[in-house]
Amino acid sequence: MGIRHLRTLAMIADSGGFSAAAERLFITQSAVSLQMKALEEEWRITLFDRTTRPPVLNRHGWTLVHRARALIDQYDALRASVHAAPSELIGSLRIGVVPSAAANLLPGFCSGCGTFIRG
Repeated sequence: MGIRHLRTLAMIADSGGFSAAAERLFITQSAVSLQMKALEEEWRITLFDRTTRPPVLNRHGWTLVHRARALIDQYDALRASVHAAPSELIGSLRIGVVPSAAANLLPGFCSGCGTFIRG
């Protein structure tokens, strides 16, 4: 199961059916059906009452929709935070080196105190 399957499930709930969800997601109805079949097989539950046309979400389906929406929101927030992160690396780095070599190899290194001097 992937986030795409959960988005499709939520779209079915929002739009009222497979066809409408397919149109809003710019995919075919058969792609929506295949995603939902895969989701049901993976979870080993039935999400839709298929005795009606169009199929409607059953109790398990609605429960999963509510939980899927929470996951989708968290996923979107995580994705936004990754793209908003600064591009420079932040943190500390410890390097083990002999002080006499550090003065020549590491610019800004103070061999007397063993720290870096920021310029």
